[in-house]
Amino acid sequence: TEKSEEFQNVLVTVDASLAVLLLMTAPDMNKKVHREETIDQVVELVRFHTSHNVFVAYDPMFYQLYRGDKEEDDEGKRKKKGGVRSATLQATNSIKTLSGRLTRLYRELSLLSTRVRIQDSTMLSLCNTAMASLQVEDIQHLQLGALSVITAVFTQHPTHRTMVLDELLGILLKIPVTGRKLRMFSLVGEEQASVQMVCAALLHCIQGC
Repeated sequence: TEKSEEFQNVLVTVDASLAVLLLMTAPDMNKKVHREETIDQVVELVRFHTSHNVFVAYDPMFYQLYRGDKEEDDEGKRKKKGGVRSATLQATNSIKTLSGRLTRLYRELSLLSTRVRIQDSTMLSLCNTAMASLQVEDIQHLQLGALSVITAVFTQHPTHRTMVLDELLGILLKIPVTGRKLRMFSLVGEEQASVQMVCAALLHCIQGC
């Protein structure tokens, strides 16, 4: 569970990163503003909070990966003290707020990639996290931001198109064909028609060429 003061500090950092990207994507902005190390730091921040704070709140696999050991230690301490696990409603609301801000960062980074050349390694690392989001349920807004990054990598970095397609097809094969909340991307002009997010990513990539 995130403490309020600590989580507010996270939001302030994310907001500061968003302000930096808004400046970088402003029309006719001086190229000197587009510092490579700054972009790298923003991307790393987005990747970290997406994986360690958002994914863990919705997916047991990511929770075990990033929080499992710490949770076991905390559980042991609570048992010794006779305590119980507290409710996480406040943390859940905080996570949703963070997820919304990260969605904007994804969109601004994808826009920035159309205006300046971002290193392949930087965009590919962000793309990997974006693709991972397609396998996590109940984060539709974040997935929409992730789609913009995946499409940007596919269109702006042609040498990596085969890799992007292979990764998306691999995800498609892993996703169950039945179950709740599978088709969450609504098709424009098609009443009550929707597809899986990974299918939407494939469509966006093809249309972006």
